[in-house]
Amino acid sequence: MDNTYGWVYQIINSDTKEVIYIGSTTCIQSRLATHKNATNCSRSPRYNKPMYQHIRANGGFYNYRMAVHWQGNIESRRELYQREQDLINEFNNGALLFNKRDAIVDPVKQAQNARERSLKYYHNNRDRINRHVQCPCGAFITYNGRTMHSRTQKHLAFEPCTLIPLFE
Repeated sequence: MDNTYGWVYQIINSDTKEVIYIGSTTCIQSRLATHKNATNCSRSPRYNKPMYQHIRANGGFYNYRMAVHWQGNIESRRELYQREQDLINEFNNGALLFNKRDAIVDPVKQAQNARERSLKYYHNNRDRINRHVQCPCGAFITYNGRTMHSRTQKHLAFEPCTLIPLFE
């Protein structure tokens, strides 16, 4: 596959001329087939995504068209993503876009978002994460600390007692 040529495209409602999605690809035929499959095939993992539900509710796949906004040679995927992001920014004010993520994310912003998601997860699951359990070696540890505890000297020195059968 040749990744030196790319397309930035829009999915547009043929009746209302409303742009609902902006994407980029290095293989336009495959991307069109993926969108069609996600819209029409109930076994597709993307079938229940809001964009495909919207397409089915508004006339189906054949009531929408994939319009190429830009095509040409590219130096890298990042260049293609930047062109896509520029178009998303242009259409984002007032348009119904189903693009949930930015095509290009600032690494600092990405790290900040990851930290916020991590903190949210911790606060929602604090009781489960900090639950104390007793190890067979006798130590009380947090449930999430089991793996780390299994490498400690105390745990490694523990020898479970074995019962000697009285009758054979």
